[in-house]
Amino acid sequence: MSENTRLLHNPKENPYARFSSFQKRIIVGIVAFSGIMTRKQYIPLSRFLAARLTGSLFKAFAASSFVPCVPEVAKDLNTTGEVINFTAVGLYMFMLVTLTKLPSRWSTTHLPDFSASHVSRLFNSLAIDIGGAIDYRPCFTGIAASCFISVGVSSISDIYKLEERGTAIEAYYAAVLLGLAIAPMTGGIAAIYASWRLIPIIIFGISLSSLISVIMFSQRHVTQEAEWVWLNPFQSLKLLRGPNVSFVAIATACAFMTNYVMLISLSYTIGPRYGLTSPALIGACFLPSGLGSTLGSPIVGRISDKIIISKCKQRGGKWLPEDRLLATLPGAIFLVPLSVLMYGIAIQFIPGKIGLIICFMCLFANGVGLVMVIGPSGTYTVDILQTQTAEAIVVISGMRSFVVAQASAFALPLIESIGVVATCALAAGVAWFGFALLLITIIYGTRLRKWVDLGYTTTADGTS
Repeated sequence: MSENTRLLHNPKENPYARFSSFQKRIIVGIVAFSGIMTRKQYIPLSRFLAARLTGSLFKAFAASSFVPCVPEVAKDLNTTGEVINFTAVGLYMFMLVTLTKLPSRWSTTHLPDFSASHVSRLFNSLAIDIGGAIDYRPCFTGIAASCFISVGVSSISDIYKLEERGTAIEAYYAAVLLGLAIAPMTGGIAAIYASWRLIPIIIFGISLSSLISVIMFSQRHVTQEAEWVWLNPFQSLKLLRGPNVSFVAIATACAFMTNYVMLISLSYTIGPRYGLTSPALIGACFLPSGLGSTLGSPIVGRISDKIIISKCKQRGGKWLPEDRLLATLPGAIFLVPLSVLMYGIAIQFIPGKIGLIICFMCLFANGVGLVMVIGPSGTYTVDILQTQTAEAIVVISGMRSFVVAQASAFALPLIESIGVVATCALAAGVAWFGFALLLITIIYGTRLRKWVDLGYTTTADGTS
């Protein structure tokens, strides 16, 4: 056995019939909220039980709850908003190291990892300077809570067949992005009525309850003895040799970057421009983006599945994975770039309530456009690499984290130096570049897959 061993160890079985529809929905729901590292069990459910420490909804909540409090945190720690943004989000790209881990054994060696992440939240709340924040939050919690995306999407791909996978994965992303919608306002309210230091304590409680609940659930699925397996944390980077994977990874990162340019700088753009000084009000401004993503996810997933079914019928049953990427085009060419561009124009030139409403509409449109790009793109990557689903999602997530790190670190300095309109225009240009990569993949996808053999899936049933 090795890290390349397929989790679906018996290809003669129909893996998609092992669970009822209700059980699959339960799996998606729990995966979206929480998971935990367990033994290496070569069944589809193993990945469902393999997420480290925290769930997707919680991870998104943890990542976003601090954003409206950046000015207060910067003041309390005697630093600047730019430094806080780089600290809180920039180091997130190092999650790539642990994202590549596949389901492993359950042993006491994981308990220190879980404990370190929980305790780091408490130490974070006690930080007296920016050094304390750097030492604890990114290093411990970022590592422990970072593999939820790869594990979540991989588990869903294990239990849903091709024509249902898009809808299921988009439902998963909807739960993830729900955290982005509710976290900032929650953090803002905590900062007003208590302190920003209360936020990591709240997150500590949520993560601990998540850990306990999944431990209780996972015990009944232990079927094999634990074993040691050596893993190469950077092996997934080899997938970037394939143009299809690298193009899609860069395109989704470009789309995600626009969202962070809008949100990270929100406390310093919408807040001063429209007189919103309360952290709770600043946090409420994040709701349109998160709600757009949450409401758009199930619709986009169903559309991508229907496109796959329709195109297969038109070709007499022949499956072409690039068909799924057709669902990304409206978001990639219109919603994502135009929303960030109009957002900058509204802040700069449109005052009063009208300008604020336009900004909210842009945030909502960007949220919808974002899931139109990242959802079908992630599902497409799973479709073409069904024996390497976790590694494929790792590559996309790692690229996205790297680009988001740059956007988080440089968004505020760029706005201060060249202005909000120019910064948003630059972000829109990057998004259109991502659209060009998606279009190239759609048109020349079959030819590009022949350049480098990554073990691509060639049939709809998952064989190569």
